[in-house]
Amino acid sequence: MKRGQVEISKAVIYVRVSYAKQIENTSLDSQQEVCRRWCNTHGLDVTRVFIEKGESAKSADRTEFQALFKFLEHSPKGSISHLVVYKFDRFSRNVQDGAAYMLRLKEMNIALRSATEATDETPAGKFLATMLSAVGQFDNDTRAERTLAGMQSRVEAGRWQWPAPLGYINGGKGEPSLLHDPEGRGELVAKLFELVATGEHTKASALAVVTALGLRSAKGAPLTQETIRKMLVNPVYAGHIYARAWNKLVQGDFVPLVSQRTFDRVQSVLAGRSTPCRRHVRSREEFPLRGLVRCPTCDKFVTASDSTGKSGGKFRYYRCHRGRGHMNVRAEVIEDAFIGLLNGLTPHPERRALLERLFRENWEQNAQAARNSAAAYRRELEAEQRRKKRILNQLADGVIGASDFSALNNEITERMEELNELLSVVERRDLSLDDLIEAVNHELWNTSINWQTAELRLKLTIQSRLFPEGVQWQQNGFGTPQTHWLYELLGTP
Repeated sequence: MKRGQVEISKAVIYVRVSYAKQIENTSLDSQQEVCRRWCNTHGLDVTRVFIEKGESAKSADRTEFQALFKFLEHSPKGSISHLVVYKFDRFSRNVQDGAAYMLRLKEMNIALRSATEATDETPAGKFLATMLSAVGQFDNDTRAERTLAGMQSRVEAGRWQWPAPLGYINGGKGEPSLLHDPEGRGELVAKLFELVATGEHTKASALAVVTALGLRSAKGAPLTQETIRKMLVNPVYAGHIYARAWNKLVQGDFVPLVSQRTFDRVQSVLAGRSTPCRRHVRSREEFPLRGLVRCPTCDKFVTASDSTGKSGGKFRYYRCHRGRGHMNVRAEVIEDAFIGLLNGLTPHPERRALLERLFRENWEQNAQAARNSAAAYRRELEAEQRRKKRILNQLADGVIGASDFSALNNEITERMEELNELLSVVERRDLSLDDLIEAVNHELWNTSINWQTAELRLKLTIQSRLFPEGVQWQQNGFGTPQTHWLYELLGTP
């Protein structure tokens, strides 16, 4: 372009603020005004202004920064002569990134200029530009070191320093660093731990239970098995903070959601070192209800034994020896009443459709969450692949050395392996929904028959699962004991 007979060069301006809260003030406008004034003084027409809002210059992976270089690379050769920034640390606060992108500008024959710092293309000017970027990086590193030291000090004092995990909310000033979620998620997270601690639930079945009870993420999305896997091994739920960066485990200043005993029990179950919790009883085929039935007088678990009649015949009894007049009832009476109790648990037929709908809704929610997670993992994999290609180019261009490349490449490779593993988890479906519904229906609608035909070990498992607190004998039968939540849900039409 010419103004009269004088050829006017063209420039692009790049301005940036580091923090989102700076966007609302005049920092960007002030930077742009100073840059435009510098361009005018030096006879440059401003072709375009790129404005970066709230992204740090520690990395070159900034939205507008990348758009800027894409624009420069696609502009006709020689059409842009200068890139103007307010200060060099607006361009980059990382020496290696700064050097790499200054080299790209040089290849495009575009001069980098600061509107507030005097530099040029002389060796001294180039040295000054590099030193100014180094000063910016030093400032970043110093701030990061101070921030890290402060964070470490607060963690050592038991203060949680990150967004609250599911089940908690972040505490305010003068409060514990974590508080129990007032919307009830904390209770459901505790329920998740309790279910797994029994040893009778897989992670998948425990997740299905708490999902049916209403547990969702803070944003309302269903949880995935990978999410609860991480939750179940996180000591924050037992009141501890594990800072991986410093390999420290400290007592938190907040009330835990689960006891240490429950948390330890879950770790044993997950590691395969534990069997389901059951009351210790001397198992005998002829007394399957031993350790389940409670005395109506003292509410203790009764024992069982044989008695010999006058004719020499053997008779089985469930009895309590803790006091005169306590329970002493023929086994046949107790067991017939127990079968009647199991028959009474059979869900109403019209509840079958409700159960299937619940399972299908939960299955689809989990499937959608898995699809969303898989898409996110694939996007991150693609980003890591681009990052790997970028550091290969930087190695070829001499921007980074072999040792730096090796460290970065190992880091990227490890993350890609982790992402591929996570992807395989969320995409795996070992059991069809129809098979699952059929198995649950069979167990729920045939509970009494399943118990009567099972061997002793399975009888004890069914009893423990249905009546974790036991059942109390009353005058001529059993009352209404507390049973599994699913039977309670399906028991009333």
